[in-house]
Amino acid sequence: MAWLPHYCVLCERRCESPIDLCTHCTAALPWNTNPCALCALPLADTSLDVCDACTTRPPPWQGALAPFLYDGAPARWVQRLKFSNGFREGQVLAHLMADDLLARGLTADLIVPVPLSTWRLMRRGHNQAITLAAALSRALHIPMSRRLLLRTRHTQAQADLAISARRRNVAGAFRCRRPIEALHIALVDDVMTTGETLAAATRALHDAGAVSVTLCIATRTPAA
Repeated sequence: MAWLPHYCVLCERRCESPIDLCTHCTAALPWNTNPCALCALPLADTSLDVCDACTTRPPPWQGALAPFLYDGAPARWVQRLKFSNGFREGQVLAHLMADDLLARGLTADLIVPVPLSTWRLMRRGHNQAITLAAALSRALHIPMSRRLLLRTRHTQAQADLAISARRRNVAGAFRCRRPIEALHIALVDDVMTTGETLAAATRALHDAGAVSVTLCIATRTPAA
């Protein structure tokens, strides 16, 4: 049976690629070039691997990979995936993430999506991190556990809070359902801003025995 043709999610032209995105529009995306290996912010100095802030105060995770800046089409895709059931955009985003993570040499024993609170999951109807993580699991042949990491309480949306309040908002908001000794974890989410939610999730994974945590984030916002 012949596969259905693909049409670019941006220009709507028929394309020969395995996803709904043509090569021209792919090249025009805001790729996150020369990012810091620990926080994924773009580095002005191409000779560096880690930014000054991460050198001075390393984050709790061991690496961060974010293929795109939170701008233009990737930002719209994240918003549609999160709030408008934009699964077509989500599959395109996950495919591009998988290609980028393979090129960057990601290794992990388990893919873990950042969970939503029960209240937010019921209101939204789906968890965008699970959509991305499931596609990455299939593409990278790494098992995924959607229930390993538990959100223990509902928290206020980080975007509604001042930067100084975000750490307090998510402190202790995650725990693991079982021990994960000696496992390397790929922690998946759609966007990273200050990183406080990801830091709280990472600490819960380390507390359960993870030997390392690598952030796999679709998009990275500019420095706050």
